[in-house]
Amino acid sequence: MADQPQAQPYQRVDQLYVVIARVNDQPPKLAITNDELLRQHRAYLKEEHDKGTLVGSGPGQDHDDKRYVGAVMLLRCASLADATELAHREPYLREQQRIAEIIPWRRVWFEK
Repeated sequence: MADQPQAQPYQRVDQLYVVIARVNDQPPKLAITNDELLRQHRAYLKEEHDKGTLVGSGPGQDHDDKRYVGAVMLLRCASLADATELAHREPYLREQQRIAEIIPWRRVWFEK
């Protein structure tokens, strides 16, 4: 019996966007309360997660894990322009309390 060829892994690619939202050291004064901003932030995260556009998110700490420095969001969007628009709807970014850096990222993994 001849040797059977080994199955080659199937490569999958998912285009995502990493949003690094750093604390703005000189933010403008808020027109709403901090509690309201936090409520809007949580509602935004839930809505985008439910739609499947928010893959994950969480707070960022400094190297000593003592100071909050911002947040990271992982978005699934069709383009960098879409990711930019979606990221800037996030309340802390919208209110310029954080400053965003958006990096296109292709998640690659292999399956049999």
